Amino acid sequence: MTMSVDLRRCLSDRRGSVAMIFGLSLTVLFGVVGFAVDFSRAHAVKLSAQGAMDAAMMAAARSQSLSDQVVEDTIEKFMSLVDSTKHGAAALSTVGRVLDNGTTVEGEVVLRMPTRILNVMGYGYIDVKIESRVMRGLGNVEIALVLDTTQSMAGSRLDSVKAASSQLVDTLFSLPDASSKVKVAVVPFAQYVNVGSENRNASWMDVPPDTTSTGISCRDTWPNAVLSNCRIEYYTEYNDGVPSPAQREVCDWDGGTPVNVCEPYTWTETWSGCAGARSNPLNIKDEQYSTRIPGIRNVSCPSKILPLSKSVSDIKNNIDAMSANGDTYIPSGLVWGWRSLSNRAPFAESADDPATAGGAVRKYLVLMTDGFNTRSPRYPEGDHEGNDSTLANQLTRATCDNIKADSDSKIEIYTIAFEVTDEGVKDILRYCATPGGAFFDAVDYAKLLSAFGEIGNSVTVARIAK
Repeated sequence: MTMSVDLRRCLSDRRGSVAMIFGLSLTVLFGVVGFAVDFSRAHAVKLSAQGAMDAAMMAAARSQSLSDQVVEDTIEKFMSLVDSTKHGAAALSTVGRVLDNGTTVEGEVVLRMPTRILNVMGYGYIDVKIESRVMRGLGNVEIALVLDTTQSMAGSRLDSVKAASSQLVDTLFSLPDASSKVKVAVVPFAQYVNVGSENRNASWMDVPPDTTSTGISCRDTWPNAVLSNCRIEYYTEYNDGVPSPAQREVCDWDGGTPVNVCEPYTWTETWSGCAGARSNPLNIKDEQYSTRIPGIRNVSCPSKILPLSKSVSDIKNNIDAMSANGDTYIPSGLVWGWRSLSNRAPFAESADDPATAGGAVRKYLVLMTDGFNTRSPRYPEGDHEGNDSTLANQLTRATCDNIKADSDSKIEIYTIAFEVTDEGVKDILRYCATPGGAFFDAVDYAKLLSAFGEIGNSVTVARIAK
Protein backbone atom coordinates (compact mmCIF):
# COMPACT_ATOMS: atom_id res chain seq x y z
CA MET A 1 0.00 0.00 0.00
CA THR A 2 2.78 2.41 0.92
CA MET A 3 4.77 1.49 -2.12
CA SER A 4 1.90 2.17 -4.48
CA VAL A 5 1.29 5.57 -2.90
CA ASP A 6 4.95 6.53 -3.21
CA LEU A 7 5.00 5.35 -6.79
CA ARG A 8 1.97 7.43 -7.60
CA ARG A 9 3.58 10.43 -5.96
CA CYS A 10 6.78 9.90 -7.93
CA LEU A 11 4.97 9.59 -11.20
CA SER A 12 2.86 12.65 -10.53
CA ASP A 13 5.81 14.90 -9.56
CA ARG A 14 6.51 16.96 -12.79
CA ARG A 15 8.63 19.80 -11.45
CA GLY A 16 11.81 18.69 -13.23
CA SER A 17 10.02 18.05 -16.54
CA VAL A 18 8.47 21.49 -16.49
CA ALA A 19 11.85 23.09 -16.01
CA MET A 20 13.34 21.04 -18.87
CA ILE A 21 10.41 21.73 -21.20
CA PHE A 22 10.54 25.45 -20.32
CA GLY A 23 14.23 25.53 -21.11
CA LEU A 24 13.72 23.85 -24.44
CA SER A 25 10.79 26.13 -25.26
CA LEU A 26 12.79 29.22 -24.39
CA THR A 27 15.58 28.13 -26.70
CA VAL A 28 13.15 27.51 -29.55
CA LEU A 29 11.38 30.79 -28.87
CA PHE A 30 14.68 32.65 -28.83
CA GLY A 31 15.61 31.04 -32.16
CA VAL A 32 12.26 31.94 -33.70
CA VAL A 33 12.55 35.52 -32.55
CA GLY A 34 16.14 35.69 -33.73
CA PHE A 35 15.17 34.23 -37.08
CA ALA A 36 12.31 36.72 -37.44
CA VAL A 37 14.37 39.74 -36.44
CA ASP A 38 17.52 39.01 -38.43
CA PHE A 39 15.75 37.74 -41.52
CA SER A 40 13.49 40.78 -41.42
CA ARG A 41 16.64 42.89 -41.47
CA ALA A 42 18.03 40.82 -44.34
CA HIS A 43 14.78 41.26 -46.25
CA ALA A 44 14.98 45.04 -45.80
CA VAL A 45 18.54 44.97 -47.13
CA LYS A 46 17.43 42.95 -50.16
CA LEU A 47 14.55 45.28 -50.98
CA SER A 48 16.75 48.34 -50.76
CA ALA A 49 19.58 46.75 -52.73
CA GLN A 50 17.31 45.31 -55.43
CA GLY A 51 16.15 48.77 -56.46
CA ALA A 52 19.72 49.98 -56.65
CA MET A 53 20.75 46.87 -58.59
CA ASP A 54 17.98 47.35 -61.16
CA ALA A 55 18.90 51.03 -61.53
CA ALA A 56 22.56 50.08 -61.94
CA MET A 57 21.75 47.55 -64.65
CA MET A 58 19.61 50.06 -66.54
CA ALA A 59 22.42 52.62 -66.34
CA ALA A 60 25.01 50.09 -67.49
CA ALA A 61 22.81 48.93 -70.37
CA ARG A 62 22.65 52.51 -71.64
CA SER A 63 26.43 52.99 -71.58
CA GLN A 64 28.04 53.96 -74.87
CA SER A 65 30.87 51.46 -74.30
CA LEU A 66 29.67 48.26 -72.65
CA SER A 67 31.80 45.53 -71.07
CA ASP A 68 31.77 43.19 -68.06
CA GLN A 69 33.98 45.65 -66.18
CA VAL A 70 31.66 48.58 -66.96
CA VAL A 71 28.74 46.57 -65.57
CA GLU A 72 30.65 45.68 -62.38
CA ASP A 73 31.84 49.27 -61.87
CA THR A 74 28.28 50.55 -62.29
CA ILE A 75 26.93 48.03 -59.80
CA GLU A 76 29.55 49.03 -57.23
CA LYS A 77 28.76 52.71 -57.75
CA PHE A 78 25.04 52.24 -57.20
CA MET A 79 25.51 49.82 -54.31
CA SER A 80 27.60 52.41 -52.49
CA LEU A 81 24.47 54.55 -52.31
CA VAL A 82 22.22 51.85 -50.85
CA ASP A 83 20.79 52.58 -47.41
CA SER A 84 21.80 49.19 -46.06
CA THR A 85 24.80 50.24 -43.98
CA LYS A 86 22.52 50.73 -40.99
CA HIS A 87 22.23 46.93 -40.96
CA GLY A 88 25.96 46.53 -41.39
CA ALA A 89 25.68 44.84 -44.82
CA ALA A 90 28.75 44.95 -47.04
CA ALA A 91 29.40 43.65 -50.54
CA LEU A 92 31.02 40.23 -50.53
CA SER A 93 31.22 39.75 -54.32
CA THR A 94 30.13 41.55 -57.50
CA VAL A 95 29.76 40.02 -60.96
CA GLY A 96 28.77 41.73 -64.21
CA ARG A 97 28.25 40.03 -67.56
CA VAL A 98 27.44 41.17 -71.12
CA LEU A 99 25.83 38.37 -73.13
CA ASP A 100 24.17 37.65 -76.46
CA ASN A 101 26.20 40.09 -78.51
CA GLY A 102 25.38 42.95 -76.18
CA THR A 103 21.63 42.47 -76.03
CA THR A 104 21.63 41.05 -72.48
CA VAL A 105 23.31 42.53 -69.40
CA GLU A 106 23.40 40.56 -66.14
CA GLY A 107 24.54 41.49 -62.67
CA GLU A 108 24.87 39.75 -59.35
CA VAL A 109 26.00 41.00 -55.97
CA VAL A 110 26.22 39.16 -52.62
CA LEU A 111 25.87 41.25 -49.48
CA ARG A 112 26.95 39.84 -46.11
CA MET A 113 24.91 41.13 -43.18
CA PRO A 114 26.01 40.44 -39.56
CA THR A 115 23.26 39.03 -37.34
CA ARG A 116 22.23 40.41 -33.97
CA ILE A 117 20.27 37.66 -32.24
CA LEU A 118 21.15 34.60 -34.30
CA ASN A 119 24.79 35.39 -33.57
CA VAL A 120 24.22 34.06 -30.03
CA MET A 121 23.20 30.74 -31.59
CA GLY A 122 26.34 30.54 -33.70
CA TYR A 123 25.02 32.12 -36.90
CA GLY A 124 27.18 35.22 -37.30
CA TYR A 125 25.94 36.46 -40.67
CA ILE A 126 23.36 36.11 -43.44
CA ASP A 127 24.36 36.33 -47.11
CA VAL A 128 21.87 38.22 -49.28
CA LYS A 129 22.05 37.56 -53.03
CA ILE A 130 20.65 40.19 -55.44
CA GLU A 131 20.36 39.54 -59.18
CA SER A 132 19.15 41.57 -62.13
CA ARG A 133 19.03 41.09 -65.87
CA VAL A 134 18.34 43.73 -68.49
CA MET A 135 17.42 43.15 -72.13
CA ARG A 136 18.86 45.95 -74.23
CA GLY A 137 16.81 47.09 -77.18
CA LEU A 138 14.71 49.94 -78.40
CA GLY A 139 11.47 48.21 -79.14
CA ASN A 140 9.60 50.14 -81.82
CA VAL A 141 10.58 53.81 -81.74
CA GLU A 142 9.66 56.83 -83.84
CA ILE A 143 11.24 60.19 -83.10
CA ALA A 144 10.83 63.60 -84.75
CA LEU A 145 13.70 66.08 -84.46
CA VAL A 146 12.07 69.53 -84.66
CA LEU A 147 15.06 71.85 -85.05
CA ASP A 148 15.21 75.64 -85.13
CA THR A 149 17.07 76.83 -88.25
CA THR A 150 16.24 80.54 -88.04
CA GLN A 151 18.68 83.35 -88.79
CA SER A 152 19.68 83.62 -85.12
CA MET A 153 21.02 80.06 -85.37
CA ALA A 154 23.59 81.01 -88.03
CA GLY A 155 27.18 80.00 -87.49
CA SER A 156 28.41 78.00 -84.52
CA ARG A 157 24.94 77.47 -83.06
CA LEU A 158 23.67 75.57 -86.07
CA ASP A 159 26.95 73.66 -86.31
CA SER A 160 26.48 72.62 -82.67
CA VAL A 161 22.91 71.46 -83.30
CA LYS A 162 24.00 69.42 -86.32
CA ALA A 163 26.71 67.70 -84.29
CA ALA A 164 24.48 67.02 -81.28
CA SER A 165 21.51 65.73 -83.27
CA SER A 166 23.78 63.53 -85.42
CA GLN A 167 25.19 62.07 -82.21
CA LEU A 168 21.65 61.29 -81.08
CA VAL A 169 21.03 59.46 -84.37
CA ASP A 170 24.19 57.42 -83.78
CA THR A 171 22.93 56.53 -80.30
CA LEU A 172 19.53 55.46 -81.59
CA PHE A 173 20.97 53.23 -84.28
CA SER A 174 23.80 51.77 -82.19
CA LEU A 175 21.75 48.95 -80.63
CA PRO A 176 21.50 45.58 -82.37
CA ASP A 177 17.82 45.75 -83.35
CA ALA A 178 17.73 49.42 -84.36
CA SER A 179 17.80 48.95 -88.14
CA SER A 180 14.38 47.29 -88.07
CA LYS A 181 12.88 49.14 -85.11
CA VAL A 182 13.80 52.83 -85.39
CA LYS A 183 12.47 55.65 -87.56
CA VAL A 184 13.56 59.28 -87.39
CA ALA A 185 11.96 62.37 -88.95
CA VAL A 186 13.84 65.66 -89.35
CA VAL A 187 11.72 68.82 -89.25
CA PRO A 188 13.78 72.00 -89.78
CA PHE A 189 11.64 75.06 -89.03
CA ALA A 190 11.86 78.82 -89.14
CA GLN A 191 8.99 81.08 -90.16
CA TYR A 192 7.67 78.16 -92.21
CA VAL A 193 8.26 74.44 -92.71
CA ASN A 194 9.19 73.12 -96.15
CA VAL A 195 7.00 70.11 -96.99
CA GLY A 196 8.61 69.62 -100.41
CA SER A 197 7.51 70.98 -103.77
CA GLU A 198 6.66 67.41 -104.85
CA ASN A 199 3.61 67.69 -102.58
CA ARG A 200 2.10 70.54 -104.59
CA ASN A 201 -0.79 68.33 -105.73
CA ALA A 202 -1.20 66.35 -102.48
CA SER A 203 -4.78 66.12 -101.27
CA TRP A 204 -3.90 68.02 -98.10
CA MET A 205 -2.17 70.98 -99.80
CA ASP A 206 -3.79 73.99 -101.48
CA VAL A 207 -1.18 75.60 -103.72
CA PRO A 208 -2.04 78.13 -106.43
CA PRO A 209 -0.34 77.58 -109.78
CA ASP A 210 2.94 79.34 -110.39
CA THR A 211 2.31 82.47 -112.44
CA THR A 212 4.28 85.01 -114.43
CA SER A 213 2.94 88.43 -115.35
CA THR A 214 4.44 91.36 -117.25
CA GLY A 215 3.63 95.05 -117.42
CA ILE A 216 5.01 98.56 -117.37
CA SER A 217 6.14 100.20 -114.15
CA CYS A 218 6.66 103.96 -113.90
CA ARG A 219 8.47 105.80 -111.11
CA ASP A 220 10.17 109.09 -110.34
CA THR A 221 13.96 109.25 -110.34
CA TRP A 222 16.35 112.01 -109.27
CA PRO A 223 19.37 111.79 -111.58
CA ASN A 224 20.63 115.28 -110.64
CA ALA A 225 20.53 114.86 -106.86
CA VAL A 226 23.34 116.55 -104.91
CA LEU A 227 24.62 114.90 -101.69
CA SER A 228 26.28 116.84 -98.86
CA ASN A 229 27.20 116.50 -95.18
CA CYS A 230 27.59 112.70 -95.45
CA ARG A 231 28.29 110.90 -92.14
CA ILE A 232 28.12 107.49 -90.49
CA GLU A 233 25.03 106.69 -88.45
CA TYR A 234 25.00 103.87 -85.91
CA TYR A 235 21.86 101.93 -85.13
CA THR A 236 20.58 98.53 -83.95
CA GLU A 237 19.28 95.99 -86.42
CA TYR A 238 17.36 92.83 -85.64
CA ASN A 239 17.75 89.38 -87.18
CA ASP A 240 15.07 86.97 -85.95
CA GLY A 241 14.56 89.23 -82.95
CA VAL A 242 18.24 89.25 -81.99
CA PRO A 243 19.74 92.78 -81.77
CA SER A 244 23.12 93.56 -83.27
CA PRO A 245 24.99 96.85 -83.88
CA ALA A 246 25.05 98.19 -87.44
CA GLN A 247 26.05 101.33 -89.31
CA ARG A 248 25.11 103.16 -92.50
CA GLU A 249 26.01 106.31 -94.37
CA VAL A 250 23.44 109.11 -94.38
CA CYS A 251 23.64 112.39 -96.31
CA ASP A 252 21.75 115.60 -96.78
CA TRP A 253 20.58 115.82 -100.34
CA ASP A 254 18.93 118.06 -102.84
CA GLY A 255 17.00 115.94 -105.30
CA GLY A 256 16.42 118.61 -107.92
CA THR A 257 13.74 118.09 -110.55
CA PRO A 258 12.38 114.50 -110.68
CA VAL A 259 12.40 112.58 -113.94
CA ASN A 260 9.65 110.00 -114.50
CA VAL A 261 10.92 106.71 -115.93
CA CYS A 262 8.78 103.84 -117.22
CA GLU A 263 10.20 100.32 -117.58
CA PRO A 264 8.82 96.90 -118.37
CA TYR A 265 8.75 94.38 -115.50
CA THR A 266 8.18 90.64 -115.03
CA TRP A 267 6.61 89.35 -111.81
CA THR A 268 6.76 85.64 -110.97
CA GLU A 269 4.83 83.83 -108.23
CA THR A 270 6.47 80.47 -107.40
CA TRP A 271 6.04 77.88 -104.67
CA SER A 272 9.11 76.24 -103.13
CA GLY A 273 7.38 73.98 -100.61
CA CYS A 274 6.56 76.48 -97.83
CA ALA A 275 3.45 75.48 -95.85
CA GLY A 276 1.26 78.16 -94.28
CA ALA A 277 -1.47 78.03 -91.68
CA ARG A 278 -5.09 76.99 -91.93
CA SER A 279 -7.57 79.12 -90.04
CA ASN A 280 -7.56 78.74 -86.28
CA PRO A 281 -7.91 76.19 -84.66
CA LEU A 282 -7.06 73.83 -87.56
CA ASN A 283 -3.71 75.58 -87.94
CA ILE A 284 -2.50 73.76 -84.81
CA LYS A 285 -4.29 70.45 -85.27
CA ASP A 286 -3.63 67.15 -87.02
CA GLU A 287 -7.07 66.50 -88.46
CA GLN A 288 -9.72 67.47 -91.05
CA TYR A 289 -7.46 67.72 -94.08
CA SER A 290 -10.46 68.22 -96.29
CA THR A 291 -9.67 71.79 -95.24
CA ARG A 292 -6.36 71.96 -97.00
CA ILE A 293 -3.12 73.62 -95.90
CA PRO A 294 -2.23 76.73 -97.91
CA GLY A 295 1.02 76.76 -99.83
CA ILE A 296 2.67 80.17 -99.54
CA ARG A 297 4.44 81.45 -102.64
CA ASN A 298 7.44 83.76 -102.88
CA VAL A 299 8.61 83.25 -99.30
CA SER A 300 11.71 81.60 -97.94
CA CYS A 301 11.60 78.41 -95.89
CA PRO A 302 14.17 75.91 -94.53
CA SER A 303 15.48 72.74 -96.09
CA LYS A 304 12.83 70.12 -96.78
CA ILE A 305 11.28 68.03 -94.04
CA LEU A 306 12.36 64.39 -93.95
CA PRO A 307 9.41 62.14 -93.02
CA LEU A 308 10.08 59.15 -90.79
CA SER A 309 13.00 57.20 -92.20
CA LYS A 310 15.07 54.14 -91.28
CA SER A 311 18.01 55.26 -93.42
CA VAL A 312 20.84 56.60 -91.26
CA SER A 313 22.51 58.22 -94.27
CA ASP A 314 19.29 60.00 -95.34
CA ILE A 315 18.68 61.23 -91.80
CA LYS A 316 22.21 62.56 -91.30
CA ASN A 317 22.37 64.06 -94.80
CA ASN A 318 19.16 65.94 -94.07
CA ILE A 319 20.63 67.26 -90.82
CA ASP A 320 23.85 68.31 -92.57
CA ALA A 321 21.86 70.14 -95.26
CA MET A 322 20.20 72.49 -92.78
CA SER A 323 21.01 76.19 -93.16
CA ALA A 324 20.02 79.23 -91.10
CA ASN A 325 17.50 81.68 -92.53
CA GLY A 326 14.25 83.41 -91.61
CA ASP A 327 12.37 84.33 -88.45
CA THR A 328 10.85 82.18 -85.71
CA TYR A 329 7.35 80.69 -85.58
CA ILE A 330 7.59 77.67 -83.27
CA PRO A 331 4.04 76.27 -83.76
CA SER A 332 4.88 75.55 -87.38
CA GLY A 333 7.70 73.20 -86.36
CA LEU A 334 5.63 71.62 -83.59
CA VAL A 335 2.59 70.83 -85.70
CA TRP A 336 4.64 69.33 -88.53
CA GLY A 337 6.65 67.26 -86.07
CA TRP A 338 3.33 65.98 -84.72
CA ARG A 339 2.03 65.26 -88.21
CA SER A 340 5.17 63.31 -89.05
CA LEU A 341 4.59 61.02 -86.04
CA SER A 342 0.89 60.30 -86.47
CA ASN A 343 -0.45 57.64 -88.83
CA ARG A 344 -2.97 60.12 -90.22
CA ALA A 345 -2.49 62.33 -93.27
CA PRO A 346 -0.39 64.14 -94.39
CA PHE A 347 2.23 61.43 -93.84
CA ALA A 348 1.83 57.65 -93.80
CA GLU A 349 5.32 56.60 -92.69
CA SER A 350 4.07 55.91 -89.16
CA ALA A 351 1.62 53.25 -90.34
CA ASP A 352 2.30 49.57 -89.57
CA ASP A 353 5.17 48.13 -91.56
CA PRO A 354 8.10 45.77 -90.79
CA ALA A 355 9.59 48.43 -88.52
CA THR A 356 6.57 48.62 -86.26
CA ALA A 357 4.92 45.23 -86.62
CA GLY A 358 4.45 43.04 -83.58
CA GLY A 359 4.25 45.65 -80.87
CA ALA A 360 3.37 49.13 -79.74
CA VAL A 361 5.34 52.09 -81.04
CA ARG A 362 6.84 54.65 -78.67
CA LYS A 363 6.81 58.14 -80.18
CA TYR A 364 8.96 61.13 -79.23
CA LEU A 365 9.12 64.74 -80.38
CA VAL A 366 12.31 66.68 -79.64
CA LEU A 367 11.91 70.47 -79.99
CA MET A 368 15.08 72.59 -79.98
CA THR A 369 15.00 76.39 -80.28
CA ASP A 370 17.27 79.30 -79.42
CA GLY A 371 14.69 82.03 -78.93
CA PHE A 372 11.22 83.45 -78.89
CA ASN A 373 8.51 83.73 -81.53
CA THR A 374 9.06 86.74 -83.78
CA ARG A 375 6.34 85.90 -86.32
CA SER A 376 2.67 84.93 -86.16
CA PRO A 377 0.01 83.73 -88.61
CA ARG A 378 -2.35 86.04 -90.48
CA TYR A 379 -5.89 85.09 -91.37
CA PRO A 380 -7.32 84.60 -93.93
CA GLU A 381 -4.04 85.06 -95.84
CA GLY A 382 -2.67 81.87 -94.27
CA ASP A 383 0.92 83.13 -94.18
CA HIS A 384 3.21 83.68 -91.19
CA GLU A 385 4.00 87.33 -91.83
CA GLY A 386 2.38 88.71 -88.68
CA ASN A 387 4.30 90.30 -85.81
CA ASP A 388 2.09 89.32 -82.87
CA SER A 389 4.47 87.46 -80.53
CA THR A 390 1.81 87.17 -77.84
CA LEU A 391 -0.49 85.32 -80.23
CA ALA A 392 2.37 83.09 -81.39
CA ASN A 393 3.24 82.19 -77.79
CA GLN A 394 -0.39 81.32 -77.05
CA LEU A 395 -0.48 79.12 -80.15
CA THR A 396 2.76 77.41 -79.06
CA ARG A 397 1.20 76.35 -75.76
CA ALA A 398 -2.05 75.35 -77.45
CA THR A 399 -0.17 73.20 -79.98
CA CYS A 400 1.62 71.40 -77.16
CA ASP A 401 -1.73 70.85 -75.44
CA ASN A 402 -3.13 69.31 -78.62
CA ILE A 403 -0.15 66.99 -79.02
CA LYS A 404 -0.46 65.84 -75.41
CA ALA A 405 -4.18 65.20 -75.94
CA ASP A 406 -3.56 62.91 -78.93
CA SER A 407 -4.37 59.60 -77.25
CA ASP A 408 -3.80 57.64 -80.47
CA SER A 409 -0.20 58.74 -81.00
CA LYS A 410 0.81 59.11 -77.30
CA ILE A 411 3.76 61.37 -78.07
CA GLU A 412 6.31 62.28 -75.39
CA ILE A 413 7.76 65.78 -75.86
CA TYR A 414 11.33 66.79 -75.02
CA THR A 415 12.23 70.48 -75.25
CA ILE A 416 15.66 72.10 -75.39
CA ALA A 417 16.37 75.81 -74.87
CA PHE A 418 19.74 76.45 -76.54
CA GLU A 419 21.54 79.54 -75.24
CA VAL A 420 18.19 81.12 -74.34
CA THR A 421 18.25 84.01 -71.87
CA ASP A 422 14.55 84.87 -72.02
CA GLU A 423 12.79 83.23 -69.06
CA GLY A 424 9.46 83.55 -70.83
CA VAL A 425 10.70 81.27 -73.61
CA LYS A 426 11.99 78.76 -71.06
CA ASP A 427 8.62 78.77 -69.30
CA ILE A 428 6.87 77.90 -72.56
CA LEU A 429 9.33 75.08 -73.26
CA ARG A 430 8.92 73.74 -69.71
CA TYR A 431 5.17 73.83 -70.24
CA CYS A 432 5.45 71.91 -73.51
CA ALA A 433 7.56 69.06 -72.13
CA THR A 434 5.38 66.10 -71.21
CA PRO A 435 5.71 64.24 -67.87
CA GLY A 436 7.39 61.39 -69.74
CA GLY A 437 9.71 63.81 -71.49
CA ALA A 438 11.85 66.59 -70.07
CA PHE A 439 12.99 70.21 -70.46
CA PHE A 440 16.70 70.95 -70.91
CA ASP A 441 18.31 74.35 -70.40
CA ALA A 442 21.37 74.06 -72.66
CA VAL A 443 23.41 77.15 -71.88
CA ASP A 444 26.30 76.12 -74.11
CA TYR A 445 27.46 73.45 -76.56
CA ALA A 446 28.51 71.03 -73.80
CA LYS A 447 25.04 71.23 -72.25
CA LEU A 448 23.46 70.79 -75.67
CA LEU A 449 25.44 67.60 -76.25
CA SER A 450 24.47 66.43 -72.79
CA ALA A 451 20.77 67.13 -73.48
CA PHE A 452 20.73 65.15 -76.70
CA GLY A 453 22.74 62.42 -74.99
CA GLU A 454 20.25 62.14 -72.13
CA ILE A 455 17.38 62.01 -74.59
CA GLY A 456 19.12 59.22 -76.48
CA ASN A 457 19.66 57.25 -73.29
CA SER A 458 16.06 57.77 -72.26
CA VAL A 459 14.69 56.67 -75.64
CA THR A 460 16.89 53.59 -75.85
CA VAL A 461 15.01 52.08 -72.96
CA ALA A 462 16.19 48.71 -71.73
CA ARG A 463 13.82 46.24 -70.06
CA ILE A 464 14.27 44.62 -66.66
CA ALA A 465 13.96 40.90 -67.38
CA LYS A 466 14.86 39.49 -63.95
